[in-house]
Amino acid sequence: MDAMMNIDTYLRKKLKEKHLQIEDLVARSSASKSTIYRLLIGAQKPSKKLENEIVNILNLNYTEQQELHYYFSISDVDSNIIESREAVYNFLFKKESHQPHKIELVYYDNEKYIRTYDNILENVLAASKEDNFTCQFKMINCIQREIIVPLATLVTNLLDNNSSCSIEHLINFSTHDYKDNINSLANIAPLLTFGNYSLKYKEEENVSKSGFFHDFLILHYSYNNKNGNTKKMNLSITFLPESLSSCYVINENNKSVLDFFGRNYDSLKEKYTPALSSRKSLLEYIGTIIELFHKNDSVLFRSDPALCRIPLSVYRSILQRTPIEDFVKFFIEEEHKEKSIETHIEELLGQAKLVEESTYVNKQLDIYTKSGMAEFAYSGLINDYPEFLPPLNKEEVKTILESIKSRDKDPKDPFNFLILKGSYADEQLSLFAGNNHCLLFEKYFNSHTPFCIINHEKLSSIFTDFAHHYVPAMMSIPQNEAYNYIDYLIEKYC
Repeated sequence: MDAMMNIDTYLRKKLKEKHLQIEDLVARSSASKSTIYRLLIGAQKPSKKLENEIVNILNLNYTEQQELHYYFSISDVDSNIIESREAVYNFLFKKESHQPHKIELVYYDNEKYIRTYDNILENVLAASKEDNFTCQFKMINCIQREIIVPLATLVTNLLDNNSSCSIEHLINFSTHDYKDNINSLANIAPLLTFGNYSLKYKEEENVSKSGFFHDFLILHYSYNNKNGNTKKMNLSITFLPESLSSCYVINENNKSVLDFFGRNYDSLKEKYTPALSSRKSLLEYIGTIIELFHKNDSVLFRSDPALCRIPLSVYRSILQRTPIEDFVKFFIEEEHKEKSIETHIEELLGQAKLVEESTYVNKQLDIYTKSGMAEFAYSGLINDYPEFLPPLNKEEVKTILESIKSRDKDPKDPFNFLILKGSYADEQLSLFAGNNHCLLFEKYFNSHTPFCIINHEKLSSIFTDFAHHYVPAMMSIPQNEAYNYIDYLIEKYC
């Protein structure tokens, strides 16, 4: 996606490719010279007739026609919106091709010199193997990839080791710079679905990019060493430009310095609003999904069908082939085991029915990928499908695909779907945008789907704007082709 492209640059590019001049548009169309030039500067939009004439003169294929229509449509759209669409595109579809560089931080920890931020995290990971390990990160901004990527790797390793760890994050969003806000969100995405991560935010008209406490991290961790003594580490790191970042190692006996950094952080924290909640309870998750579908029009970015798109008849079919012991272990929480298995199953099917019914309330748009749908049809699996369940059989896959297609074709049904030509940058990530309400991130992890909700009206509306205006014009295949593709998948795999 090129944010610098507009109808002027696009038309001139196509004219050059077709070896034509602007005068050729004037001569071969029904428009006057002044009208053509008003189109180029975005002062006027063409009639449907004139747009079709331009398509024929330039001999544009389907994709080029969609592009032309899109660039005409944005001639009077605020540049901030256009730039925010580019940011969403980069977030969802641009894959990072390089590893973040290491941030230099030199200090002596009484054993060796620590030369980078990554080395600090390596020390934390080593300490996590000792007894009674616990650690806590408190961050202000710190949204650079060089900070987030190695931290996300550390947290993944700590979770794999069942180590105690928590992250508290304060972020500054701009009231008007939507592109910058989306970029911030993209950078922290690796942390969003960790259950031990909490986020707060505040909005400012002018977000400062500098200052001692702008990019600031407090790290406390402790463990019992081999002698049985408790060792505590208190680090305060300020990330500064031009390799000037500093790390302050604070002895636990130095209460005044420890309190200084702690008080400053707590004082700033009071100005931030909670933006994220992470839940793992199945019933709580189901209730959240139903509530979100009931409240808002929404968009779902994911490569394959979501569990909420599975008809109730398919759930009943799956249950007949599922070992009852595995089902009980996964779905039924300890405090609810006093009921009979049959009662639990009927209650869960009742919840599935409520989810399905909630998808008929407000407008919903799912944005899949061709590769994701093909993988689903072939394997009978979706990204967040529990491992212990048997894969969907051919008839069940067929039922789901036919349901998606028939619901889209029904003008009275609020559900629609699009299929993308390309792939998401992260095929495992699922993103729900409730228009003018919130963003919900999910990523399947060890038989659970940790998720987080960012309650931010403007951020969510930017994602839904992108889905409804940019995706259909520039990224998705024609809908009749999408129907044919689903028919092809059914014929080939079902």
